[in-house]
Amino acid sequence: MAKLADLIQRAWRPTSAPLGFASARTKATPSMIIVAQINAGWKAAASDAIAAGASVILLSGSPKENDIKAAAEAGAGSPCGLIADDAAKLDALRESGIDFVVLDNQAPASALQTEDLTFLLKVSEELSDVQLRTLDSLPVDALVLETPPGTLTIGRQMELQRITGLARKPMLMSPAADVSRDDLLSLRDAGVMLLAVDMSASDGAKTIGQLAKLVKALPPRRLRPRGEKGEVSLPTPSQSHEEHDDEDEE
Repeated sequence: MAKLADLIQRAWRPTSAPLGFASARTKATPSMIIVAQINAGWKAAASDAIAAGASVILLSGSPKENDIKAAAEAGAGSPCGLIADDAAKLDALRESGIDFVVLDNQAPASALQTEDLTFLLKVSEELSDVQLRTLDSLPVDALVLETPPGTLTIGRQMELQRITGLARKPMLMSPAADVSRDDLLSLRDAGVMLLAVDMSASDGAKTIGQLAKLVKALPPRRLRPRGEKGEVSLPTPSQSHEEHDDEDEE
């Protein structure tokens, strides 16, 4: 399984209350993932981002093959992805160390057949409910919303929940610069699991460090007892396939 797909599965899986002393000492997986977006100075920026607390590297712009390899190596084994402007080069990108690719809906549908890559898809808030439901069956592990973060109102949270709930996919978006712990909890409840930070800003690494502390302090997502109103589960495509395989074996 690709690194980002595995990271998403582990972060999205709700946890039950720990039992015993050994379970209490087990290190919990953060329920939100910090993604450093880099558009220049690839190797140095990737190294700084990981040191600050990012878990994923996302390259934008037009990095050359050597830049991609350098950034992937500086990421110290963390998932490294690219916002792809040419879906025809996916095989070459995979060979250069890319773990995942961000595509838009104008990319050829055949691009999603490329093996050993995780795919994220750009979406807009203008998509209808019917269009969002069709995303559930696509081999896409997360959605990317490029709308500016703005103020997180109840109405805004409802719109985010509409997208992730109907598509049954977690979302990547950029949080507001002054995002708080409670804002992160609201975003998480709305299905936002990947938090993008622009490393081209002068305080990019500092922002990642502050965000990492907030994420680490969040309470874990818990499984609710039977009889209580539970949260919507958003399985990744690989999870869905595993569930179907289990059903076939019964």
